[in-house]
Amino acid sequence: MKKNLFLILATVLITVSGVFAQAPETMSYQAVVRNASNELATNHPIGMQISILDGTETAVFVERHYPTTNANGLVTIEIGTGTVIEGNFTGIEWKNDTYFVKTEIDLNGGANYTIEGISQLLSVPYALHAKTAETLSGDEQDPVFTAWDKDYEDLTNKPDLSVFIETETDPVFNSSVAAEIEASDILNWNNKLDNIEGSTEGDMLYWSGEEWIEVSAGDDYQVLTFCNGVPTWTSNGACPHLAIGDNFGGGVVAYIFQSGDPDYVQGEVHGIIAAPNDQSSGIPWGCHGTGITGTSDNLGTGPSNTLAIVIGCDDNNTAAKLCSNLVLNGYSDWFLPSRDELQKLFQNKEVIGGFQNVSYWSSTQSSTTFAKVVNFEAGDNLTSSKSIDVRVRAIRYF
Repeated sequence: MKKNLFLILATVLITVSGVFAQAPETMSYQAVVRNASNELATNHPIGMQISILDGTETAVFVERHYPTTNANGLVTIEIGTGTVIEGNFTGIEWKNDTYFVKTEIDLNGGANYTIEGISQLLSVPYALHAKTAETLSGDEQDPVFTAWDKDYEDLTNKPDLSVFIETETDPVFNSSVAAEIEASDILNWNNKLDNIEGSTEGDMLYWSGEEWIEVSAGDDYQVLTFCNGVPTWTSNGACPHLAIGDNFGGGVVAYIFQSGDPDYVQGEVHGIIAAPNDQSSGIPWGCHGTGITGTSDNLGTGPSNTLAIVIGCDDNNTAAKLCSNLVLNGYSDWFLPSRDELQKLFQNKEVIGGFQNVSYWSSTQSSTTFAKVVNFEAGDNLTSSKSIDVRVRAIRYF
């Protein structure tokens, strides 16, 4: 009694996992099985023998499977994973011949095969052969290359490298206004006043030489007097005598420059204003592991130290940027004090007020990973890791 086998498809699945592992070489094979009445053999255990035949229809590989069809009569196997009867599936030389797959089926699940079909394998299985490109047989030898003993000087028609441009210049840019822009100009632009708005009727602005600063409205009959370069409301036109601890210039007078100090001017009163309170109870110095060029211990270097840190450090949450971005009591020219400027604050901490007996950041770098601090309990000059949180008090000059 004749039975029918309808082959649906045969595909090749090759998987190679780099240099760590290699999946077996197999072909995924599916077929639909019908009985003598042309009915689907559904959910039925069968016996199946698969043979790979060469161009002369000689079997080069034979194996057996015992699968079960599904609800649609479909059976799926992996050729190359069955019980081997003859040959070696991985040893088939796919490039050397035309090959066919022969399928034999026993509907009773044994090896008495009554259903038979043969199909030619076309291009898909030859992906197995492509895998041989992974390796080369033997050692590659190139007698011309291995005999190469030349260098650049042996070349002919060499270019004259001495005429090449060593440093590129842009004459258009160098002659433009943009060539004169410096980092400080960019900082000033970023801190510019986009909108000038007074908070009280009678408020005024004056130019400090670096920026516009607000002067609050005075009281009736007061006289606006220039004191130490700052417009100041007075009762009779006479500038008040400033002393350390006075409220002035947006904060508290922390130090008055003396003869020999970098910013001392004979006959004028200038010095350091400290913010009335700490700007942070704990913030990193920033840029741990990065060197900031040009910071100094000295009195008068706090602004340049702060600018160097702001420009040279990409970290956002830093002590220097906190002070540089500070706008307090109408003033925006605050900075992180140098080590020596911070010492002046320690010396007058009682009259300035608001300090804790702990360390405060200076703008002076010690190394790529440490910066200098002053301990406000004993006044010791110390260093701390740039990554730890330390208190901050901003200052400005008047």
